[in-house]
Amino acid sequence: MKKILILSLLLFVFTKYSFAQSVGIGTTTPNPSALLEVNSTTKGFLPPRVTNVQRNAIANPANGLLVTCTDCSVPGLQQYINGSWQPLGESGGTNIGNYGTVTNPVTGKVWLDRNLGATQVATSSTDAASYGDL
Repeated sequence: MKKILILSLLLFVFTKYSFAQSVGIGTTTPNPSALLEVNSTTKGFLPPRVTNVQRNAIANPANGLLVTCTDCSVPGLQQYINGSWQPLGESGGTNIGNYGTVTNPVTGKVWLDRNLGATQVATSSTDAASYGDL
């Protein structure tokens, strides 16, 4: 009876802590806030590469799901957010997702052309569609 109790206790402790640990690839001390940390200075992370048809055939994609679309209108890394696939950035750095950018000619700083969540660039100070989420 004593052996069964000790075995049960050890199994409980092992099960509890085995599910709470972070996993590290290329590191022995992954960040505790991450479930998975990939660390390398000579290689990158390669998410699944899919076509537009394959991407759209993913059943019930979770918010935040990442894939690389090879033949989409904006090829590259895409994220599923709020019911649709969104590009994470267009090549050349001229757009960020569906947002354009504006460069300050004096400072050289780059800004989005509208507030986050806005559906269009402002046409006036009373243009509600340009207010966005802020």
